[in-house]
Amino acid sequence: TAAVEARAAVREVQKCRREIDKLTAEREKFQQKMKENKSATNAAEKRLEELQAVARKKSASLGKQKAAKMRKIMEGKATRARSGGEKAAQVLKAASKRLKKMKDGLSSVKSKAEDAESVFKRAQRTFDEAKKRCAELKKQGEEVPDEGEKDISAAGAWKPPGVRAAKDRDAAKAALAKVKPVHEKAQEALQAKEKVAGAIKEKMSAAKQRKQELEESAAAPGKGRAAKVSLKRPAASAK
Repeated sequence: TAAVEARAAVREVQKCRREIDKLTAEREKFQQKMKENKSATNAAEKRLEELQAVARKKSASLGKQKAAKMRKIMEGKATRARSGGEKAAQVLKAASKRLKKMKDGLSSVKSKAEDAESVFKRAQRTFDEAKKRCAELKKQGEEVPDEGEKDISAAGAWKPPGVRAAKDRDAAKAALAKVKPVHEKAQEALQAKEKVAGAIKEKMSAAKQRKQELEESAAAPGKGRAAKVSLKRPAASAK
């Protein structure tokens, strides 16, 4: 039995040695793989750094291109805004000059229209009062000739109140008929002048608004350096 036990012990030793050799071989293999992996990792990291450097360079170049393109676009917008603003300013100046020129004429037409209005109202009031007087005399039993009825009595003869009132009425009617077309013509002339003045004012208002919008568009923040270009001409180019 001692021999059997000795052989068994030897086999266990050999088995254990084989396990150790196997583990040792696996460890060496793993270490070699770790070494190779580290080498590959270092190479990959180096390649990554190279690629990152190229990417940064290309991104910077692209960024410059985009920035240059954006500056060009904004400079174009600012130029168009300046041109539009100058046109709006010219329209505003011309309209203002035209309005100033026609103010005296408008004032004269307005004064004539007011005078004609006053004369017309006075004639209308006189005619209305004369008609009212005729109606009152009729109610009192006086004989009042109808409108347009001729007075056949002598010019210097005495005339009853109804006849005198009728003559006054007819005279007031004739006077009203005479001033009415003058009044209407004066009102039409005033309305025509005021219409033209109103159109000029609307044009001025639109030009002012357009000019302001273009100035605000050109000076708007966050639109790039080109957006800060003033709509006014530089002093050097104003000569």
